[in-house]
Amino acid sequence: MGLFPVRSLELKNGNREALLVLTGIGYGFSGMRSMKKFRKQAPDLDLFVPDYIQNSGIDDSVRFLESYYNRNDLHRYDRVHLFCFIAGAYVLERWMDQIPNAGRLLLDRSPYQERAPSIVTRRIPWVARLLLGDFVFQLAAREYPQKPLSRFKPGLVIESRPTTLMKLFSRDCKKMGPLKWPAREMQDEFADFQYVPFNHDSIYSNFHTLAQSIRAFLQSGNFGEIYRNPPGTTDEASHT
Repeated sequence: MGLFPVRSLELKNGNREALLVLTGIGYGFSGMRSMKKFRKQAPDLDLFVPDYIQNSGIDDSVRFLESYYNRNDLHRYDRVHLFCFIAGAYVLERWMDQIPNAGRLLLDRSPYQERAPSIVTRRIPWVARLLLGDFVFQLAAREYPQKPLSRFKPGLVIESRPTTLMKLFSRDCKKMGPLKWPAREMQDEFADFQYVPFNHDSIYSNFHTLAQSIRAFLQSGNFGEIYRNPPGTTDEASHT
């Protein structure tokens, strides 16, 4: 379970393709409401949002997903697309070879929030342990798995703003070096990218606002007409 655990969500209508969303630690009820709104804007996709994060660690989270995949007969879909928030990428890295019908992959990236596990486990370890168990410590001990996931040539959804937590620990964040905003510095290989005006809290409650670009990427491997300027720049960023 995440920091604000909610029950797994399954919205099905007999479609041939599905979207499996691996949420992160901050996903909660506002995120669930947004997921339901997203489904209304994407009626051609069945939507699965499992409460998969296990405080006992990444391995148990993988085992939960394996069981969830089988329990919900996800093998019957022609393609199961994946959207991974930050924590989800660490779990998918160990599970991706077990999805024979995997479709396109979208990754939520954040130069700010990807530093959060390392900071909170170092600065407030007892709180991190109490609320999130071994899971967050295992994230903190590993680099973001961008190289293994690059084989999917994912679409990158890049948050451009810091959360309240990262503002609170802004000095710690700065000590870790400059933030890397260009998409090429985040992922070895990718199909497309976009910057969104959200932080790692608000992106959950605004997930439905990304429905158009997400659907475009799932259909074509391109987000379409979206924002590709890194924060603080005016020139269009290019991935060609």
